[in-house]
Amino acid sequence: MYNIRSFLILIYEDSKLNEYVEHVKNGKLDYFDKIDEAIRLKVRKMTYKHTRDPYEREDLEQMIMEYLLHACFRYDKRLGDFHNYAIRSAYLELKKRSVYFYRLNSKETTSNELSNYVCDKVETYDRIDQIINRDQYSYMLQDKNTFSEYERAVLKYLGEHYTFDEISEKLKTNRKSIQNTLYRVLRKKEKQHGVY
Repeated sequence: MYNIRSFLILIYEDSKLNEYVEHVKNGKLDYFDKIDEAIRLKVRKMTYKHTRDPYEREDLEQMIMEYLLHACFRYDKRLGDFHNYAIRSAYLELKKRSVYFYRLNSKETTSNELSNYVCDKVETYDRIDQIINRDQYSYMLQDKNTFSEYERAVLKYLGEHYTFDEISEKLKTNRKSIQNTLYRVLRKKEKQHGVY
């Protein structure tokens, strides 16, 4: 029989992330890219527990990373290390967005006004250039830091004059997911209008 005389508890702390969070709070959003690099892979692994659909996983991953960007501004040093805070926050947010909840009650549901705008502009004219000019469109297709692979695929098909229904067939997803994706793309475009 063995007697355990001591325990060793390791708590992972990354002081660099704490510094990056302070920079983000001060308006230097470029530092979030470094936080993203450190945390995204762990968030991606967490999404496997919630759905097997790669596109839904990518959507969840993008939502959680956006959630963590907002979490940077809520973070208080007294709560402990940011890495642990972020992983715990991501875990709880993903738990709220289980597959059932995600499909039925997604927070990414478009507002009626923007949803109607997106449907009218894209479905009626079948053209992305009704919303985004060609120079912006080309740049957005290449911007891997801002737009996910799925979002860029949706943009690409829209630019090739496919309808939402045709895109959903090609990407093996549903029409609602395509609308939500385009809505998210437009939101990101608005946030970064100075870049494009």
